[in-house]
Amino acid sequence: MNNLSDRLQSFIKYLGLNNTRFAAEINVQRSGISHILSGRNKPGLDFVYKIFDTYPDLSPDWLIMGRGEMLKGAPAANEAEELNESPAEEKAPDAQGILSFPEKPIISQEKGISRAKKSVKEVVILYKDGSFQIYSNE
Repeated sequence: MNNLSDRLQSFIKYLGLNNTRFAAEINVQRSGISHILSGRNKPGLDFVYKIFDTYPDLSPDWLIMGRGEMLKGAPAANEAEELNESPAEEKAPDAQGILSFPEKPIISQEKGISRAKKSVKEVVILYKDGSFQIYSNE
């Protein structure tokens, strides 16, 4: 990816958002996103600040300079392969029945909500064969 607008488009796609929703998330006009992605305008400092304020796990080096990985603390491509040495189905649960997985960076799309105040309602495990298992806290 040669320029910031390409990297920004990749990040929006990674989040699973469309341009309109992303504009709303960072509190800018939809036309501003459109002009930057088309290359008509270059992003200003305020625009870039709003992105990093909303998505603190996004790597500034990656977005601005095109260096490193998209997310802060994300392993390089060759390190990611080492972390995923065995698929989740092959991992055995520990003594408490909890599976362990490699940590993956999480980007919170919610503003102003502390993770400490959240509690898990349910966990859904989807299997490749189409079956699933639901673990509920209730």
